[in-house]
Amino acid sequence: MRTQARARIASRRVEVAELLLQGRTYQEIAVAVKAKSTKTVHDDVVAVITEWQAEQKHNVSEWVALELSKVGRIESQAWAAWERSQHDAETVSTETASITIKSGRGRGSIEVPALQHKETRTLKGQVGEPRFLEAALKCVARRCQLLGLDAPTKIQVDWREEAERAGVNASEIFEEMVNEFATRLDGAGGGRGVGRSEETDAEE
Repeated sequence: MRTQARARIASRRVEVAELLLQGRTYQEIAVAVKAKSTKTVHDDVVAVITEWQAEQKHNVSEWVALELSKVGRIESQAWAAWERSQHDAETVSTETASITIKSGRGRGSIEVPALQHKETRTLKGQVGEPRFLEAALKCVARRCQLLGLDAPTKIQVDWREEAERAGVNASEIFEEMVNEFATRLDGAGGGRGVGRSEETDAEE
């Protein structure tokens, strides 16, 4: 009985999830799945969302692992290319010359034109291609980023520079704010001064 009940709940929650993604209300979902009340639908929604969240966490871990494996593959190929770039470079050049060879023996021999090929191999030492090291370094940086090994990036914003970039004169705005504050302060002080004078006259 419990197994059948669990199967029914699981089947109902599949329908609830589909209707939820369609933007249906709890009341509409309750009618569609023939639930006893909207509370049942609410419980199903909570269970579905909890399952989705767990799947997302699992998927994130899988994606991170997949990306790390890609980074590792690219890095290994970059290092292999770096090693190969340090090997001596071999250059092969071929020279072709026209010659005459004798065909046959004795008086019956004749001269036949032919081509002679001469191959020359030259070795040149190499110090390695820096771009392969740059690729390997980018892989290391990407791995650190995926694993969260980098220190937090500090961002310092200068409001004056940002204002000037937006075409606003920061100095004028700051001066206006200071003047306005000073004016309000003088007004408040003047009001307090008048109050004291009246109180003093009253006492006298």
